[in-house]
Formats: sequence, C-alpha cells, structure tokens
Amino acid sequence: RGPFIGSRNVPCLVRQLKGPLQGGMTIMHALQSFLESHMASLTIRNVDEDLKTSLRVQAAQHGHSMEQEARDILRRAVQTSQATTGFAKRIQKRFAGLQIEALPIPKRRAARVTAPKA
Repeated sequence: RGPFIGSRNVPCLVRQLKGPLQGGMTIMHALQSFLESHMASLTIRNVDEDLKTSLRVQAAQHGHSMEQEARDILRRAVQTSQATTGFAKRIQKRFAGLQIEALPIPKRRAARVTAPKA
C-alpha cells in the first residue's frame, strides 16, 4: 500500500497541501517532498570509483540524478527477475517435489441431478 489510497498518511498529505504553500512551493513540489519523506532509504557502501563514474555518466545521459538512475536500475533488476518466471513455471517449481503418481485418485460420482418441476 502506498502513501495514497487506504493509507494513514493521506490526512498528513492533505494538511500539507491545505492553505497557501510556503515559499512559492507548487503542489507537485509538496507532493514530491511528502513522498520522499515517506520512502525507505538504502545506503550502498564500498562502491568502486569506476562504477560510480559510470553511474554518473549514465544518469546524465538519461537526464536523471545518480539516485534516480540507481532506483531505476534496481527497479528494472527486481521486476525483470520476477517477470521472467511465468505463473505456471512458479507453480510447477513450487510443487516439483510432490510425487503426483502416489496421490490417491478419488472415485467418480454421478453428478447431482435435480428433479424436473411439474
């Protein structure tokens, strides 16, 4: 659940947006500020200088900050790994250890038939 629908944070956002915004702040800036204050943080230590430089160059090519570029890369990496495995494959993997042949097959029963109304 995000900071909007069904969230306890909605009244907080509404309070922030009521009345004149300070310092010429637009509603979009207030919304961005609100979202940033309610997002998780991640610190990555011991990054090679070459990797950091490559990230900075790639971010500049995309017109993003390094932080935004890193978020996009992480999002794509996580979504790709989930999307490559289809639902049927995940179910098959989940139940791969079962010996289906050993499961008992129940006897078939006649379907329930309702009596015709007169």
